[in-house]
Amino acid sequence: MFVHIEEFWDSEKVKFYSLRIEDADYFETDNFIERFSDSEHKRDLEVIIEALQTIGGKRGAEERYFRPKKNARALPQIKGAKLRLYCIRVSNDIVILGNGDIKTARTDQECPNVGPIFEFMNKLEAAFTNKVREKEIIVGNKNLIGDLILEIHYNRKA
Repeated sequence: MFVHIEEFWDSEKVKFYSLRIEDADYFETDNFIERFSDSEHKRDLEVIIEALQTIGGKRGAEERYFRPKKNARALPQIKGAKLRLYCIRVSNDIVILGNGDIKTARTDQECPNVGPIFEFMNKLEAAFTNKVREKEIIVGNKNLIGDLILEIHYNRKA
């Protein structure tokens, strides 16, 4: 499958990108927000959005604001929150947002909801890092320049 990395939101300190899978008309992050905006996990979603606004407007994308999840990351970094939004923290001023779900197991890998998204984001991070290493993508000041279409060999279930 082909995954397009496209600009999602340019805030004061951070430019957020999101993912669009092949011919989808929507970003993965929009899908996430829409699914949980009127759910019992609305408060967790509000916490994630507030965290993104704070990171983007005041703090920058410092490592300490993200949950380490192998090579990808997750928001929020708040104990007790069940909802996870997965992302790739590229630098202090660039974050690639993905999709997420409700974590129902002890680990991400064991969870039927977030496990496939976790695996997908880690494969995406590996493909992204490879393109950066090969200089097909250049990481600049709040910008990603180059071939922002990644081919991921993965049968996505999420």
